[in-house]
Amino acid sequence: MRCPALIFFRWHEKRALSNLIVLAPANADEARQKLVYLIAVMVADPATPDAIGIANAIKSLKPFEATLAHCLSKRRTPFQ
Repeated sequence: MRCPALIFFRWHEKRALSNLIVLAPANADEARQKLVYLIAVMVADPATPDAIGIANAIKSLKPFEATLAHCLSKRRTPFQ
């Protein structure tokens, strides 16, 4: 029973990633969410088979480059 469920979840995950690659963000918040998800995908599985698709998804974030750079450059203060 565990194997069919795992196959289903992997298929669903690949489908979600391919849909994310195709969609263009409508605003800066959607662009930030897309970037965070792409970073998570790359960290979770560095050998992602759809590296070209991920590169295309990153290109779709180009119009929001300044906003995303500001978001990524925020420094968090450490807990004391």
